[in-house]
Amino acid sequence: MSFLFLCGLGCATPRRFDANDVTSISLHLDETFTIDIRGNKTTGFIWRQIPNDASQALLELIGESYETVKSKRNLCGAPGTFHFQYRAKAPGKCLLQFENIRPWEKEAPPSGTREIAIVVE
Repeated sequence: MSFLFLCGLGCATPRRFDANDVTSISLHLDETFTIDIRGNKTTGFIWRQIPNDASQALLELIGESYETVKSKRNLCGAPGTFHFQYRAKAPGKCLLQFENIRPWEKEAPPSGTREIAIVVE
């Protein structure tokens, strides 16, 4: 019984945040979390993090993935969600920035952006 209790304290599921709904996040040191951003990779647009010194000093990018929305008809060109998983590695504040781009269109402005203020205590 005590094993389950202890594991429950240390084995917490990482928190998830929808970048369309959140503008700031408070975290604890070593906490892991995921940012989800809806998009459609089949259009050629991808969401990517805009690197900056402050976010790289505070956050470790653990992984990135894309998941297509599941449908009964398995639609071609269906939208999905981009997932960015991080670990808070140092205390401080930063601005996590994302842009929706077509990587080959170097001069084109992003079709969308997201900014999330991060505080790690």
